Amino acid sequence: MTHRSRRHIRAAAGFTLVELLVVIGIIALLISILLPSLNKARQAAYTIKCSSNLRSIMQGMQLYAAQNNGWIAGSAATSGLHFMTQGTFAVPAVPNPFSDTNAPEITTANDWQAPIARVLGIPFEKGATLQQRSLRFVQLETTGYFSCPNNADVLMNTFSVSAPLDYQGGSVVPYASYNMAFIFTLLPSTASRAPGVSTTSAPNRTHGNITTAGVVAYDPPPTYIPKISKIANSQVKISFADGSRSTRGEVPTYDRSISGSGGSMFADQGSWSLQTRGFYRGQCPGTGSSGGQAAAPSASAPSDARIYWARHGVRVPFAKADAMRFNAAFWDGHVETLGDLEGSNPSLWAPTGTRMEVTPGNTAIAKDTYDKFISPRTGTQVMN
Repeated sequence: MTHRSRRHIRAAAGFTLVELLVVIGIIALLISILLPSLNKARQAAYTIKCSSNLRSIMQGMQLYAAQNNGWIAGSAATSGLHFMTQGTFAVPAVPNPFSDTNAPEITTANDWQAPIARVLGIPFEKGATLQQRSLRFVQLETTGYFSCPNNADVLMNTFSVSAPLDYQGGSVVPYASYNMAFIFTLLPSTASRAPGVSTTSAPNRTHGNITTAGVVAYDPPPTYIPKISKIANSQVKISFADGSRSTRGEVPTYDRSISGSGGSMFADQGSWSLQTRGFYRGQCPGTGSSGGQAAAPSASAPSDARIYWARHGVRVPFAKADAMRFNAAFWDGHVETLGDLEGSNPSLWAPTGTRMEVTPGNTAIAKDTYDKFISPRTGTQVMN
């Protein structure tokens, strides 16, 4: 073979610069086409894993109830009652009460995670000190059953610099993934109080939320007690859901108090309410939370709170209603993925027969929720 032939073969075997650029362009085009599909597949997998977590939580709740005469976990009137009757709010005060620095086994009166983890055989710190409470909270928040895969790497801080949890010498802890539907944990306002539970500590902790002036926010029916057998229409009643306790668009915070009101770090009233800090929709167009429009971003609340809890939709701040979606477990054990407006029906979040204040224009209920599920009714209404 001549020198000229060898040079010709080498030239024919290589690629020109134009050919290389064409190949690179084709690869880039294929990647741009495939990436959205891969991302959608990943998000679908996250939604499925999150749904599986919620089913496991409900299985744990049912097991807890079976072992505790039907009572549900996570209520200040059941698994957390001792923090109310022997804690800092007890009246009269008791010697050596439970407190923020002496709280064994559970983190707050509405802690449902520790009781459910116990029956599921999940190990966790059970000590009473503030540091041990902090470790317990972190251990359970980061265990597989209680952690939504779309909630990774989100942190929260205390809203009171003087009262943080003490995790590794700091106040920042992992963000809670799931919240319980709080109204199911309550006794009706007419129910008797346990010894030590006062008329001022009972509302919105162990009993229905009625002000001293007699104004009803939400109050379970007179025959209701927080037992699974007392939850009628369980197939349309939410038990747990993707949650964001606690934010309304500001940096997420937590309340370390062992007997905080409204569900503390573990539960909240539901996405129907503009008072919620677990399922807030106030920045969604149409909620009417600010002059008939969505609440505008501000220095204190710069973002749309839905991105923290409605984690399975488009997750674009200030998107239209139902663009963001969340997973919810129901008391019969099944799980659904709901749009943020679709899931704001007040009747989903409370026992059948609960009285609620649903006056249009009231700061407690979103306008689009009222228009879709309540109108033309006004005032205090009974939920079906």
